[in-house]
Amino acid sequence: MLSGADAELARRDSRLPGLALLLDPEAFAARLRRAWSGRELVSGTSAYVRYKPGTSCLVAYRFQASGSTLDVYAKAVPRERLGEVRGSPGVGELAAAAGGRRLVLGEEAAVVFAFPDDDKIAVLARLGDAEGRAALLRKLLPGRPEAWEGRVATLRYKPERRYVAVVGEGTRLVLKAYAGEEFETAQSNARALRSCGTLRLARRLGRSRRHRILALEWLSGGLLREAMGRPDFDPARLGPIGACLAEFHRQPPDRLPVPPRGKDVEAWGGAARAIGRLCPRLAGRATTLAGRLAAPLAEDSPAARAIHGDFDASQVLVEGERTAFLDLDQAARGDPAADLGGFVARMERDALGRRLPAGRVGPFVESLMEGYREASGETSRARLALFTAGNLLQMASEPFRLREPDRPDRVEETLARAEAVFRAGSGFEVA
Repeated sequence: MLSGADAELARRDSRLPGLALLLDPEAFAARLRRAWSGRELVSGTSAYVRYKPGTSCLVAYRFQASGSTLDVYAKAVPRERLGEVRGSPGVGELAAAAGGRRLVLGEEAAVVFAFPDDDKIAVLARLGDAEGRAALLRKLLPGRPEAWEGRVATLRYKPERRYVAVVGEGTRLVLKAYAGEEFETAQSNARALRSCGTLRLARRLGRSRRHRILALEWLSGGLLREAMGRPDFDPARLGPIGACLAEFHRQPPDRLPVPPRGKDVEAWGGAARAIGRLCPRLAGRATTLAGRLAAPLAEDSPAARAIHGDFDASQVLVEGERTAFLDLDQAARGDPAADLGGFVARMERDALGRRLPAGRVGPFVESLMEGYREASGETSRARLALFTAGNLLQMASEPFRLREPDRPDRVEETLARAEAVFRAGSGFEVA
């Protein structure tokens, strides 16, 4: 059933006639059952949305189908752009394409893709075929015959952006396939950064520019984010994580990309606009906060340290005394406080979502910062507050993207926490 907030959003965005259908799990599943009458779609859940008002909306679903799991995504576009989606046979009431894996919903101007069919990551079709996969792995990893016939298991999948899988069972490695230019940055970053001390970073084992795919070393360990949610997790364990982050920030930044000046300001402004589109009543508050966050950066000289760029506890593996950082795709030259703020903001969001006891955030932050300070000799509470608030502002749309219940309330709750963090760290009063 379409929620009231989603129904209102679909009403406001008349450029995307398929928006209401794609945001309604029950209606979408019923439509697929009619179209794919030979498939038994038992149940389905949507877990991810990527929405660009008036331009497109992509919704990823996972169905239980005939005893197995079927990953499906659907993309709604303006009616006049339906033919631009690769392989679309044109506007019609209902048409099947790509051997029944691709479905065009002409009335709603939407196209449905069933994994491994992906409109932007063409190599997934090859990975889904045993013979094609073996041939690809031989070229990608000529010195690792043990991987050529390995089983591929999905780890993470963001349609039309990135696919991550593990290959093999005994000797394992990671494959990462990309939709576009992110591949070049990712493969370059994997070579530019190195393991050091107790910090482990995955080595690049192979690459294919033609297929935009990387093979990386498999790193063992348990996810820190999962461990932090357990009642017996000792906050002191975050001290070594802070020390490892300081070590990461000391890596030579020369081969890392230089982000455009004002990148953070633009990201915060974009986040405020997204909040306003999803919850118009919050538009003024979000815009005001974005402007106040931008002010301290106006006189700054851009920092040029090596930073992770997407750092939080879900990017950290811990095994004994060793720590691994995952996903260097967004590593760049920047302000170390951006990584610290991202880590703290994710803890704040987890506390708001009841995935982490709220009373534990403070001790966790203190331990992380103490470990970082001892290893680097530098921290700025004001800078930490600035980037924590900025990251929370960017996370405020997550309840919509991740299809959380009570989405408008969760958006406002996250925005309010961003305001409070910034107010406490800067001295500004936020209305």
